[in-house]
Amino acid sequence: MKGGVSFKLPRMKTKLNKPLLFLFFILYVACFTAISIKKFLLFGFHDFDLAVHDLTVWNILHGGSIYNSILGVPFLGNHMNIILFLIAPIYALFQHPLTLLFIQTIALGGSVFPLYLFARRILDDKWAMIIAIVYLLYPALAYTNLFEFHPQVLATFFLFICIYCYAAGSFTNFIISAFFAMFCQENIPFAVAMFGIVALFEKRALRWVLIPVLAAIIYFTFAMMVMPHMNRNILQFFSLYNHLGVTPGKIVLNIFSRPDLVAHLLARQECLAYVMQLFLPLAFIPLFGLVILLPILPFFLQHAFSIRGTELTIYYHYAAEIIPFIFAGLVYGIRFLLKRSSLIRPLFLKIALISAVIIGNLYFGPYFKIPQILFSPYHKGYLDQIKYDLLAKVPENSGVVATFEFLPHLTHRKYLYSMHHVYTGHYTLSKRRYELPDNAEYALIDFNDFTTFGDFYSRQGYRNLQFLGSGNWGVEDFSETIVLFKKKVSSLDHICQKISGSDFNMENRLGITVDNSIELLGFTLNDQTAASLDMVFFWKSLKQTWRDIGYMLEISAKDGTLLARKFRPICYRIFPVNSWKEGEFFKERMRLKLPLALEKYNFKITFFDNSSGFILKEEGPVIFSVGGTHNTGGRSRGTE
Repeated sequence: MKGGVSFKLPRMKTKLNKPLLFLFFILYVACFTAISIKKFLLFGFHDFDLAVHDLTVWNILHGGSIYNSILGVPFLGNHMNIILFLIAPIYALFQHPLTLLFIQTIALGGSVFPLYLFARRILDDKWAMIIAIVYLLYPALAYTNLFEFHPQVLATFFLFICIYCYAAGSFTNFIISAFFAMFCQENIPFAVAMFGIVALFEKRALRWVLIPVLAAIIYFTFAMMVMPHMNRNILQFFSLYNHLGVTPGKIVLNIFSRPDLVAHLLARQECLAYVMQLFLPLAFIPLFGLVILLPILPFFLQHAFSIRGTELTIYYHYAAEIIPFIFAGLVYGIRFLLKRSSLIRPLFLKIALISAVIIGNLYFGPYFKIPQILFSPYHKGYLDQIKYDLLAKVPENSGVVATFEFLPHLTHRKYLYSMHHVYTGHYTLSKRRYELPDNAEYALIDFNDFTTFGDFYSRQGYRNLQFLGSGNWGVEDFSETIVLFKKKVSSLDHICQKISGSDFNMENRLGITVDNSIELLGFTLNDQTAASLDMVFFWKSLKQTWRDIGYMLEISAKDGTLLARKFRPICYRIFPVNSWKEGEFFKERMRLKLPLALEKYNFKITFFDNSSGFILKEEGPVIFSVGGTHNTGGRSRGTE
């Protein structure tokens, strides 16, 4: 079939196929849209990708700026996501991060239509419907959709159209869809160029070989000129491949001249696990469609050579460019097996394929967990309510630095910054030092944010947080480990501060020593209202320690009923114990939410090393009343 291709579903031999295909598409979109809404409302996005791209599109619509304050560069210096300019008019209709997530879901779910047409062309209606269902249940697809928003994921849709147009012989539509795919990200030209290699193997007309390769080279060259100019060497993506060489030229040279190094990288357990995650849910059938799998090669090598372990797993978005070719391989693999083996019956293959995708979900997920997420009642927990209350206190146009989970809720402003850059002291994938710009007026921080202070954990990171304990920043409001700071506002109620040995009024003496290096002297109960405890802990440094110590409070009613379990870093990570000098005193103020307001409480305190999780000491129960009296019962256990 040459010339133009209509993307309307052709008349089908099985009348139910068309409504069923649309029904499965609608169910997929409804399912993942509902999950996205729940995740957003419950602060379930724990990276900054959604916020980065939402800020970009919002800036395009509001002043036409391409600068992205989170990244610290124009967004085209990060990735060549030209597709965001095309998304902006759609986003203008409903300006919200959920719009981007919805577009992503439509693109991934909508890819089932070109896939169906392609499979129907190569096989038949029944096989096409089974492949379409398997696609929508494919684990890597689900995880791609669930992890934030990424413009490169939209390339999945356009690459499926490319595959269909290639099979149908529609060259013009193939080239148009190839350019749309390349607009999604700068590495997509590799897939387009590989179409030319596939065409060479299949002895197609010269235009199918030369034009995709030339178009890919031209576009990739253009991207490699624009991105460094915009980037100003702030984001150093080639640092992911420094083990292969210090410059792009040396990296390429070593790939071709060091087969031992390449073999070592490809033979790693992570690579083998990645192959299993990609192909086991499809019963390894795509491996029989060998030629059409060639476009996977540059992306697989990109992931295998990177030091970023997240690229060698389906649990993020990195499989987005690979998925179309895996399913093209599945279609050709089925055709290969049906034509060349009289022992393999169609029914056996269908059962094997459906069984494989079920087994793949059992091993890798996530579809067996999705019903629980979907049908569990929407419940805003007390921590979520605290986050919304503090977000409401941030003015609309003020510059803000925040930990990850707050970022998507703060994007509609000119200046937004990620706290992990402050904490690490560097830009993402960069050796360039990061300094928080002066236009940041607020800091909204969850000091228990597991991505900022877990994935980017550093024993010395506190040094980059101590400006929050200086006189230039004050506490606007706080609860639990979540604090809203404001610049140039003095606050009498510091959440943590260094004090003199006589500068405190401690009502309750404890005298708990931990690791022979620190002592919890005691505490004062300031207030209790609406089941909220306002307490101050007093600490003393007995000697300098390399440990970064945190603690867990288990608060119980008088009868022993557990009311709450609170994990806390000592002094909010601003003055952690490994920064203390012998003889120094600190006080740490906390507000703790409890399900009940009682007159008497017990608490048990467990100390642990933040970096290793190793338990250092357990003490309690401490029994205290709102009036301020206490006694200590039970026995302490620890390493001392």
